[in-house]
Amino acid sequence: MLEIGPGTGVLTERLLSAGAVVHAIEKDKRLAALLSEKYAGNAAFRLTVGDALEAEPEFEAGRLPARLISNLPYSVTTPLLLRIVFWGLPLERIVVTVQKEVAERIVSQRGREYGRMSVLIGLYGRAKKLFDLPPQAFRPQPRVRSSALLVEPDPSRPKLARGSWLERLVKAAFSERRKQMAKLVAAAAGRPRADVESAMAQCGIAVAARAEEVSPRQFLELAGLLGG
Repeated sequence: MLEIGPGTGVLTERLLSAGAVVHAIEKDKRLAALLSEKYAGNAAFRLTVGDALEAEPEFEAGRLPARLISNLPYSVTTPLLLRIVFWGLPLERIVVTVQKEVAERIVSQRGREYGRMSVLIGLYGRAKKLFDLPPQAFRPQPRVRSSALLVEPDPSRPKLARGSWLERLVKAAFSERRKQMAKLVAAAAGRPRADVESAMAQCGIAVAARAEEVSPRQFLELAGLLGG
């Protein structure tokens, strides 16, 4: 298991008790010291002290984490989720707690809630909101409601890379949601709008479509046709 932000180890304790090997990443040095002392000598617990947005944990060869679990910090939820998507670990399952509105955007398949994260995680695997959590479930209490989110990576998923043309295309398409996508993509690609519209038609996308009307697979196909 890979656990991001274990805090005082409440969830960590349950995971270890269930027989898991836990690789934890903790940014807070005070909490990291507490965890190091609490699990000193426990061969099933490994700790990396640092920011999960930058840390590079040292995993044993052949024993990479199969699952990831975390109460993600709300202030960095999007970049952390993107790092998970781009990490390249052979994960079988991801369970994270995020702000309720973020979970609803991620699982959305069309319309106002549908956006960049919906597309990228939709290409990575299947996302499902499991249940909601009230502020009282946390200490300290946040001002918002939370949701537990399940993501099951697709074994046949395309390779997703940070800063790739696909990611840039999706970002451009959603940059001005009220505008037709062809104009935004043409500007990002540095291509004539007619070329973009032709590629969109080949992907089954209406030339007047807005980004919220385009499926993750159509975005992937369009990125391939337009190149990088």
